[in-house]
Amino acid sequence: MNSIKLLKNEENYRKLFFAGLINGIGDRFNQVALFAFILSITGSGFAIGAALSVRIIPYLIFAPYGSWLTGRFSKKTIMITTDLARVLVALSFLLVRTVNDIWFIYVGLFFLAAGEAIYQPIRKTMIVEEVEEKNLLSVNTLEQVLLGVVLVFGSATGGFASHFFSPQFVFVLNSISFLVAGFIIFFIHTKQMEQLKVTEKQSLWLNMKNGFLYLKKNTVLLKLFIIDLLIPLADGMFNVLISFYAFKKFEQGDVGIGIFYGALGLGLIISMWVPISRFTHLFRAGSMAMVLEGVFQSVLSQTNSFILAICLFSFISLSSGIGNAAYDTVLMKTTDKQERGSVFALFEMIRNVMIGLSMLSAGFLLTYFPPQFLGIAAGLFFVLVGICACVVSYFRKKEYHLQSYEMEYNNE
Repeated sequence: MNSIKLLKNEENYRKLFFAGLINGIGDRFNQVALFAFILSITGSGFAIGAALSVRIIPYLIFAPYGSWLTGRFSKKTIMITTDLARVLVALSFLLVRTVNDIWFIYVGLFFLAAGEAIYQPIRKTMIVEEVEEKNLLSVNTLEQVLLGVVLVFGSATGGFASHFFSPQFVFVLNSISFLVAGFIIFFIHTKQMEQLKVTEKQSLWLNMKNGFLYLKKNTVLLKLFIIDLLIPLADGMFNVLISFYAFKKFEQGDVGIGIFYGALGLGLIISMWVPISRFTHLFRAGSMAMVLEGVFQSVLSQTNSFILAICLFSFISLSSGIGNAAYDTVLMKTTDKQERGSVFALFEMIRNVMIGLSMLSAGFLLTYFPPQFLGIAAGLFFVLVGICACVVSYFRKKEYHLQSYEMEYNNE
């Protein structure tokens, strides 16, 4: 249980962990309640699609601002400010009463996503700076556990809270979660004082340009970036198919969605007990986990057993948790300190934009193709990308083992 011990010993990460947990659960509650609220006042599936579209744009615009702002303000200050700003945004949903007020929701979703786009790369950068390098794999495992708990207690119970109380109650709860998360971050005492030097301040464009140039020089990061460019195409489709599996295939409705999200959360939590540290080649371990995830998705698309589907959802997220922990550790350990902000922002931007576009495309494709076909197509795409990543890693002359991430990986 190295991850649990780490949570006890690393005080600053413990605060980041619980702030992220509270923040994430509140945000998931809000998302479930908000989409149900939109459907209740508009009766339009297009309105839901528009809400998903609005969440894509901020990642493309605001993700680069996180690293740019760190040249002017401390990371802690930026994270607290974005949390406090999102308190007000979450409360603005209380103004929505009729379909004529729907624009409040779209504006609010835009700014919530903008805050998240700035917040997450900075949070990841702070994790790397505050945690000892030897503990990064355990930390990334805990990050998957955090996502799992958020899924179980956020997505799986958010509909319950909205139904038995009201969407407005959930909006207030979400605003309180941002406030509490900001309060926890306020008490983080960084190990090293952040120094803001005038010479380090760059324009936003130059900051992002340097990030791209750094990616081109580092073959390991470049491969990870390509994976982050491709995999969300299938991952977004899988996210949309969850609802179709619950409603259309197994006819379990909202209960089915809650159970499936709970199974996904359980798989991520179980990933904590997988001894990933025994793999000496983390990139290859992440790629093999991706192959397994694709196999489980393919089987899920073809099964007619609800019980088996629940088990497969857990296996899918278990594989995903292992792969994400391995890949994120490689990302953190192969990125130079001065480039972390811009590189993490680029990864956050491309991942969220691609998954959003994929979800929109999936909604369109489902009008022409059955869910079973799209499900197996998404699963086989995972398998193909994972196999290609494994093959590429085998043909590399320099291997980036767990103990040797500090090596430079330049183009040969």
